[in-house]
Amino acid sequence: MATAYRLCVFLLIVIPAHIIAYKSGAPETVCDSMIPEHHSTPKTEPSPYTITPNKFKVKGGEPVEVTISGTDSTKFRGYFIQARVGTTPIGKFLNGPEINLVNCGSSVGSAATHTDNKDKDSVKLTWISPAGLSESVRFR
Repeated sequence: MATAYRLCVFLLIVIPAHIIAYKSGAPETVCDSMIPEHHSTPKTEPSPYTITPNKFKVKGGEPVEVTISGTDSTKFRGYFIQARVGTTPIGKFLNGPEINLVNCGSSVGSAATHTDNKDKDSVKLTWISPAGLSESVRFR
């Protein structure tokens, strides 16, 4: 009986903590795959969301404002974004009131994620390009 009681107490502590962790942003474990760990089947139709930078030509060290928004009034609850050259995250995002920074590998702030699971129309983030940038960058 004591063992069953301890197991119940353990599960009541661990399970909510696991669930709560995801509502405040994606974990570092998704840095490489960029696949959310929602345990559902990925959609195959075109995305109802857009990622729009405010400029398309950037010098090293320059800030870029990036907007994530839903199309046709589509709302979203969470996001995880990186700037990449190939499969390598580059640059860094700036922290903000509704932005959690994620350190992918040794790159501080190389990704950004949501702080809560409330409906959002759009999110604006600031990304700083790395010094000496010469390649094309893709936000994903």
